[in-house]
Amino acid sequence: MTLAQATPDAHAFSQFWIILAFLASVASNAITAVVMISNRKQKREISFGFEPANRAECKQHIDGIESRFKRVEEKREEDLRLSAQSRKLVHQDIERIGREVSALTATTASQTAHLQRLDTKIDDVPERVIATLKNTGAI
Repeated sequence: MTLAQATPDAHAFSQFWIILAFLASVASNAITAVVMISNRKQKREISFGFEPANRAECKQHIDGIESRFKRVEEKREEDLRLSAQSRKLVHQDIERIGREVSALTATTASQTAHLQRLDTKIDDVPERVIATLKNTGAI
């Protein structure tokens, strides 16, 4: 027997793997079906029973709610107080800025008037120079 004769056929080899994969999938499906059937046998039940709370538990719960409510109220009052203080500071800043702007406006107005007077004098300079030159006889 030679090596060529001992080599299996490729078609037979692929059929072997296909049959093996098919059997493995059938086995896994069978196992899954058995597991699902066995899980169905377990009966699951949820029940809700009413148990009234005793007076001490109710009082403790109400006291907890009241203390939380009191803390929320205190926090709200603190926030309102801080808000009022911050509003007051903002208004003080606005008033200070308004005073500074009005002072700058007044300064700007006086400087504008002064610059207009200087502009008028500068416009008169060439006429004065010509007049002076004519009077001295240079022109």
